[in-house]
Amino acid sequence: VGPHLEQRLKTARALGDASALEVLGNEFHFLPAAEAARNHAADLYRDRGAYVQAASLLQAMLRDRQGGLSPDRTAGQASSGTAENGRINGAVLLGKLAHTLMADGQFAAAEGIVERLRKQHGGEQVRYGGDTLTGARLAERLQLRLERGQAAAVRAAKTGGAGLLWLSGGKVK
Repeated sequence: VGPHLEQRLKTARALGDASALEVLGNEFHFLPAAEAARNHAADLYRDRGAYVQAASLLQAMLRDRQGGLSPDRTAGQASSGTAENGRINGAVLLGKLAHTLMADGQFAAAEGIVERLRKQHGGEQVRYGGDTLTGARLAERLQLRLERGQAAAVRAAKTGGAGLLWLSGGKVK
């Protein structure tokens, strides 16, 4: 599986083919390289505004961990988004999922994910968005973004969409 899978992953990454990365990642979900492919596919979907697909993929990755199919990193490993064993840090996945849900306007779901991040990874050091911070601090940042997004959605509803803040890029439309 190794060289063949690596070549297929390399080609899909080079083409920016989120669907192919997702298929390969799902097929070989138990391998670290496949988890990286699924993570990259989720990033591509989110960057393209396909928030439902990105959220679905991130949720599947988290579910696989709960079912023991894709073990999370162990305590004491590297604080970057990717652990030494190639697995994506659970706090990073939750942060990405919360961002994605907010960008899609799913504020209640995002709030639940932020709380899960706070409870499960609060004391953990994590590298996220170029910063190293605790899971609790990441949850605080996400909570503030969530509150701003909810307020913008309320304003948009009152004004018929004028001044809507696009959470994915922070641009006012």
